[in-house]
Amino acid sequence: GWGHRAAECPSPPWANAIVPAVRSVQAVRSVSPPSAASIAKEDTSSVFWLCDEIRRSQSGRKRNRWQRVLTQRVQEMLEATRRGKWTHDRRRRARRDEEREVTPAGFVVSSVRVVNGSYGELRSKFNMAKERVSVGGARHDLLTDQWVKDRDAGHNEWLLLHGTSERAAGLIEREGFSLALAISGGTCGKAFYFAESSTKADEYASPMDASRDRVMILCRVLGGRLHYTADRQPCKASLQKMFVSGACHSVLNDREACSGTYKEIAVVRPEHVVPECVVRYRASCSAG
Repeated sequence: GWGHRAAECPSPPWANAIVPAVRSVQAVRSVSPPSAASIAKEDTSSVFWLCDEIRRSQSGRKRNRWQRVLTQRVQEMLEATRRGKWTHDRRRRARRDEEREVTPAGFVVSSVRVVNGSYGELRSKFNMAKERVSVGGARHDLLTDQWVKDRDAGHNEWLLLHGTSERAAGLIEREGFSLALAISGGTCGKAFYFAESSTKADEYASPMDASRDRVMILCRVLGGRLHYTADRQPCKASLQKMFVSGACHSVLNDREACSGTYKEIAVVRPEHVVPECVVRYRASCSAG
């Protein structure tokens, strides 16, 4: 996957350990139930809110209702953030020849699976990390913000897209992100990479099977102290030092500004990312 691969590689000493498979009842309960006021105020435009409601719902009828709305919202987001900008990453990663030189003409969502079993513990770690973060510096708005109007903008909390394989998606869904499985070849070095555009995330989404469905994970990401760069070739070593020292929690690599393509967001701490839902979808390709 994009910044998450199956083969093990050494992890730096400051990296957090992978989330254990055994889930504690205390961690699951640590995601506080909503207040009566927040329940009464339905925000069906928010992917975060819909995912939480699906997890909380005891009624199959209500859960199915929110599931349909969530699928609709995800479909809207994938189409609205789709761009016709081709990059060399698409040529390098395309599995089929007909996809190497073109960008998708559209995306059709097949299913949206809300992350459940591991979510309580992962969200608890995320919330505790957010309490420790002193933001300062710039806040940055992204394309996906309109689908999470309830996000914590003050901490640069975003909804971002992560294209990957079915195998990697299953691992992330069960255990969260692990820096031990992150790739080092990205523009910011060893990190987890995310996009605001469905087209960019799609470059890293592998077809699942003969159905040609692909996989993308929608994630809650804590940007915290953001380092912005529009350099064509940012210094990986310098960025890694900033991550290690805590000078920044995330890097926004603005390739849109420097080369007319896409913005990429990198983070290195697993507790700063929570997988919200796994999307299966199909892409149709045409020139342009």
